[in-house]
Amino acid sequence: MSLAEIGAQIRRYRLERGLTLMEVQALTGISNSSLSKIETGKQGVPQPKLEALATALQVRVADFFLPTSTNSLQSKSVAVHNSALDATDTTTSPASDKEEITDLKWDDNVAIGTLEVRPDAARGGVTVSVSAREKILFQGSLIRETGVDPENLVSFKLRDSAMGPRLCQNDSIVADRADTEIPDDGGVFLVVIDDKACVRRLHHYINKGIRITTDSGKVPEMTLDYRQSQALVIVGRVKGFQGIGGF
Repeated sequence: MSLAEIGAQIRRYRLERGLTLMEVQALTGISNSSLSKIETGKQGVPQPKLEALATALQVRVADFFLPTSTNSLQSKSVAVHNSALDATDTTTSPASDKEEITDLKWDDNVAIGTLEVRPDAARGGVTVSVSAREKILFQGSLIRETGVDPENLVSFKLRDSAMGPRLCQNDSIVADRADTEIPDDGGVFLVVIDDKACVRRLHHYINKGIRITTDSGKVPEMTLDYRQSQALVIVGRVKGFQGIGGF
């Protein structure tokens, strides 16, 4: 059985359970970027990870090697995501209904789940996930321009103007949850700092640390050493926005 077929089965069971990539990451310890590669057949799955995924998805490891039923996957994903959408007069395209980003029409309205941050009393810190109920509508043209599978996107409404004038307060952004690696020249990311979500520019710092800056300069620059940086949650790289800014 090919890696693509195994990955398709894993994705099928994840969608049937109504789980996001980030929720599976929390259950298995496998990063959402690795999970995305596994589901698309771009990365192999060692036995320990298969067992962790089977436990999280409440199936047997052997179930991942059964023939893929594409029709079953499509019908199930539609049912799960449509039930989570509020009634609206506009035509919406739930992200997971689109198997390929090129299927999106330029005038579609695409509902992208918003970021949720909750305290994790059991393990300390916070748990981040994508809301199945709270969504922001984006134009299909914007989502297509990101070049990202809508399944991997999360939305967020800015609560400050720290990234101004590129991004302004109340602008809505989409971030790619499968893109969490900081490039050599830095990048703009949706992050969680001190239990609060925000958009910041991240740079590499000495000894595997991270430097955090804003475009407006209204928020003091922060530097985290390697140990401190482990507490920073990088949700994903910002890929697009809608609002009054000029990102």
